[in-house]
Amino acid sequence: MLTSGFIKNSGGQDVAKWAFSDRLGGNSQTPYESLNLATHVGDSAMAVAFNRNTVLADFGYKDASWPGPVHGTDIGLVEKSSGLFPDVDGLITSRRDAVLTTLGADCVPLIAVDAEKKIALTAHIGWKGAASSIHESISQAIGDLGGNLKNTQILLGPAICGDCYKVDE
Repeated sequence: MLTSGFIKNSGGQDVAKWAFSDRLGGNSQTPYESLNLATHVGDSAMAVAFNRNTVLADFGYKDASWPGPVHGTDIGLVEKSSGLFPDVDGLITSRRDAVLTTLGADCVPLIAVDAEKKIALTAHIGWKGAASSIHESISQAIGDLGGNLKNTQILLGPAICGDCYKVDE
């Protein structure tokens, strides 16, 4: 299942498309079944590539930028239409032709858009990143591109619930 929508600026114009996918319709085998998009969990590289291409095609895109994730606080600046950023948990750009991705599951996927400055950011926020103040990295990255957090719309995607995933203090 794919869920998507648009973020609008103050004039009501669409400035960014957002989307979330679920686990259905992919090519990964047990235990990753089936639409696994993560390269870091031990799934077949070919299955992950197929799954990523499937999701992009479902949303009408050919290329995208993909983060690690590494459970840290670093944000990668996307300066081309696509790329791989294996050492970051967030991506930011002001390019209109860039497709940013992030990963979730037990961690929270975040989409942030300053619609007036046309700055988009995605982030993978796990408990380690949250404890290490990834919110400060997000705020700084948006500000570094001339954006303002007060003008930024934020969407949180689906993630595991607290009853299903326990962490200590």
